[in-house]
Amino acid sequence: MKKDDAKIYYNQGVELSKQGNYNAAISAAEQAIKKNEDFAEAWNIKGFALDKLNNYEDAIIAYAEAIRVNPDFAEGWYNNGVALYKLDDFRQAIDAYDHVVEINPDNAKAWNNKGICLSELEEYAEAIDAYDEAIKIDSTFAETWYNKGVALGKLRKYSDAIVAYDEVIKLNPHYGQAWNNKVIAFGRLGNFEEAIEAADQAIEIDPGYAKAWYNKGVALSKLNNYEETIEAADQAIEIDPDYAKAWSIKGEAFTALKKTEDAKKCFAKASKLDPNLVIPDLVK
Repeated sequence: MKKDDAKIYYNQGVELSKQGNYNAAISAAEQAIKKNEDFAEAWNIKGFALDKLNNYEDAIIAYAEAIRVNPDFAEGWYNNGVALYKLDDFRQAIDAYDHVVEINPDNAKAWNNKGICLSELEEYAEAIDAYDEAIKIDSTFAETWYNKGVALGKLRKYSDAIVAYDEVIKLNPHYGQAWNNKVIAFGRLGNFEEAIEAADQAIEIDPGYAKAWYNKGVALSKLNNYEETIEAADQAIEIDPDYAKAWSIKGEAFTALKKTEDAKKCFAKASKLDPNLVIPDLVK
């Protein structure tokens, strides 16, 4: 009878969680646990609701109970990994995701999240291996292709990164960040015309994408198109007046055009915004 009551409370917790009523969901889960302390799913829904309330430490405690009851509870391990990641405990999160894929090797999201944690630890080659596992399972997982592209870029494998971003764009042509990261990769390869074309795609998707305007300006400056560099920098500054690098690249363009006073004003503004500013470069 107690287990039947526990199930009723658990179902209430699930429904309340779906409704976004997380405090009530926690109360219902706790009632279920009182009736049956070895109810892994109830511990899990409690953890999930705590996570949604940004109480990650207590969420992890709840997930630990779920896993104690059922060590093969993949969802509990997965959710535990999510909470650990939010606390920047990347090693423990990786361990949690390893448990998930040991139980269910075809969990693409777990492989992807493992890759993200490895990237946070700057272990990019290992991260790419994890992303590749996710892609083997689901080749339409655009986020994983994007994450792989970022990791490849960190390893300076820019041509491979472009291939990954192209896969993202095939799946989602409106993925502005993928277009912008193509700008960066093309720029690193010295392909500035292609960089400008990619920037224009990012800007078409989101005209308010200040970084894309800035990156376009950098590419234009590499081609000595200084008037257009200033125009791109102005667009970035209009969107974000405190964009120090945009002020700086504008100053460099004025310098190239021998408009020294205008350049000085731009550099002064850039330095005021960011005293540690270095020579502008392509940014993510």
